[in-house]
Amino acid sequence: MAKNSVSAKITIFVNEKGGVYKKQFTAKVGDDLYVFSKNRDIYSGGYIINEINTKNQFIEFSNGQVVYRGQAVGGLTDHILREMVDATIENHFKKEKELKGKGIKVLSIFC
Repeated sequence: MAKNSVSAKITIFVNEKGGVYKKQFTAKVGDDLYVFSKNRDIYSGGYIINEINTKNQFIEFSNGQVVYRGQAVGGLTDHILREMVDATIENHFKKEKELKGKGIKVLSIFC
């Protein structure tokens, strides 16, 4: 008789040659996101899967964090992006004031 195994598709950031990339994995209880991510520090704090709950659609990690289906954790939310833009604009004007009269043009670039 085949053992019933529950798994979940997860998307995490992975260290690869040339940078960090998003990658999707099929994970099961006992899998460690730190290993999947090729040793990214953000996954070193107890991201071993303790439970995959299909009824309530969540994954629980060894550090106690629970992530529900479709929930993003640690990404760039709209709030964080707004704060980053505000800080960039503030720093832009501060630098412009500091360098006024020195012939140096301040540029702030958003990608």
